[in-house]
Amino acid sequence: TADFENRLSLANKSLASLSQQVTSLQNELTAKNLDYEDQAKKLKNALQILSESESKFNNFKDSMINEMHKTRMELDNAKKKLQENEDELSILRIKDAAFNR
Repeated sequence: TADFENRLSLANKSLASLSQQVTSLQNELTAKNLDYEDQAKKLKNALQILSESESKFNNFKDSMINEMHKTRMELDNAKKKLQENEDELSILRIKDAAFNR
């Protein structure tokens, strides 16, 4: 019986040690899980900010493209008006030259 009690005591000590190890591992896993959840929240937040920034950039880009087209049209209109003025000036010079002969 003494041998049985020794083995039983040793088994109880082993079980207590294993129980401590399991508890320690559970605590470690819980801490890692909380850390992973925190990292996932931060990543989700960063992705949201990135998405918003991309949307703002695309809106800005579209606005700049529209402004560029508007400016191009204004420039084309100004060139046409300049050409009309130059044509009119040429006609006036011809008339002036004919008048002053």
